[in-house]
Amino acid sequence: MHGPILLGAKTGTEDLQGLIADDSRWGQIPGGKKLPVDKAPIIIEDDISKIADELVPVKDKPLTFTTPGLKMINPINVVLEPFYRIHDARYMMYWMALTNTQSHFYLDSLAVHEKE
Repeated sequence: MHGPILLGAKTGTEDLQGLIADDSRWGQIPGGKKLPVDKAPIIIEDDISKIADELVPVKDKPLTFTTPGLKMINPINVVLEPFYRIHDARYMMYWMALTNTQSHFYLDSLAVHEKE
């Protein structure tokens, strides 16, 4: 959130078949391929309060930020922008943030669930 504005980041535009709404009956219900949860980007920071310090405003793009110093598992090039601007793409609005120690336990348990 940046004030009352929800920020999100595009995570990809490939393999969107069945994920973009159309005007057909039930066309608003996504039925496309789901991606594995254990491959989603996860923020790694031992002090969660420092995450906001990593946001860098993008010049001449209001409410748009990059995160060049943010450590991540399954990293992507994060450009946070108002959610209402994100269209025809996979996206994330809510990010898991773990400490270094938590991340090892979480990923191990998640891999087991994904195999099941």
